[in-house]
Amino acid sequence: MDIDQILPGTSRLPKAVLWDMDGTLIDSECYWIAACRLLIEHHGGRLPLQDEVEFVGASMDQTAELVVARGVDLPISEVIEIISASVRRFMVEQGAPLLPGVEHLLRSLATANIPTALVTMSYAENAQVLLEAMRKAGLPTFDVIIAGDQVSRGKPDPECYLLAAHQLNLEPADCLAFEDSFPGGTAAVAAGVPTVLVSDQVVVPGSVNRATLANLDLLQLADLWQSAVVGAPCV
Repeated sequence: MDIDQILPGTSRLPKAVLWDMDGTLIDSECYWIAACRLLIEHHGGRLPLQDEVEFVGASMDQTAELVVARGVDLPISEVIEIISASVRRFMVEQGAPLLPGVEHLLRSLATANIPTALVTMSYAENAQVLLEAMRKAGLPTFDVIIAGDQVSRGKPDPECYLLAAHQLNLEPADCLAFEDSFPGGTAAVAAGVPTVLVSDQVVVPGSVNRATLANLDLLQLADLWQSAVVGAPCV
């Protein structure tokens, strides 16, 4: 369908939307926390509730370092493998539920022929579990996938977002990123991507906030992108 039939003035829309996965697309942060806690406790340590926030949005290397610091005497690479496998098992057994508004927005973007990218610190094997679930549900997937094991520096470094824009043949400033964490939002902003933090608790300078993607249509997306371009206050 011609985008002008859907939304007049298409210059107000981003040329692509870049999605974080865990906590933005799907409700899976609890899987990561559970996987880390199980491994830590198996090695005789503990993960206090107040420390969980340290793990949200962290790269795989950072996550593994946090786990090792809590008493897991294993190489970083092995910790990453164990945690990733645990999360994949949770996703397969318990599902990878999309967060409110995500399905509608993904379908709207596909109808409008706006490309999308998945930009995640989860490794490619975990991203493939989500993609398979989306295909089975008849959902559009992504034009580009950047996973944590495909970059040399994880979030908050901007490498992953710069790579996604490059593979889409777009300038970062022409895209819009959806993130939910401080490391992820920092990475997107540092890459020069207008950024929306889907959170009412996390604030990243240069981004805008929206508590949820529920009921977000393309007209609202256009306004949200314009706000993100200039780093306007929270919406």
